[in-house]
Amino acid sequence: MGSRSAARPGLPIHRRRPALKQILDFQPDPAAIASACAEPLPPFVRRGVELFNQGEYFEAHEVLEEAWRQERRPVRELYRVILQAAVACYKLKTGNYNGFMKMVARLRTWAAPFPGTCQGIQLAKLLANIDRLEAQVIAHGPENISSMNFTALAHVELLEEQ
Repeated sequence: MGSRSAARPGLPIHRRRPALKQILDFQPDPAAIASACAEPLPPFVRRGVELFNQGEYFEAHEVLEEAWRQERRPVRELYRVILQAAVACYKLKTGNYNGFMKMVARLRTWAAPFPGTCQGIQLAKLLANIDRLEAQVIAHGPENISSMNFTALAHVELLEEQ
């Protein structure tokens, strides 16, 4: 028997790990990010944030993924940060330590080019929340993740509307 690639056998190499390729290819335009960050948060994204803050992580992911797919500008990666934070919280609630850690690493990569506040989303506070949550997860370890108190998962804060 020949060896098979663990990452989707039969696909061309460039299609095997699209997430990694997307991360490596993402070259943010600071001017485009600054311009988009000055805009108000689109209603569809606001709905995803509301679902996130209600603890409806799967539903938040679905709404935010659709917003990410529809947006073509670099600000779409801000939406990806929040949707991956939703996935991270979902993974945590289902006891998936490795899945949580993977999502946290990814969302930090996507968040890197953005300022602390963008479209009213207080990104710096969300990332601080994620850091706190990650420290708790690491302290509990993979074998004790199910004993964590899930009342204080990450939260997305929005600036008050003027």
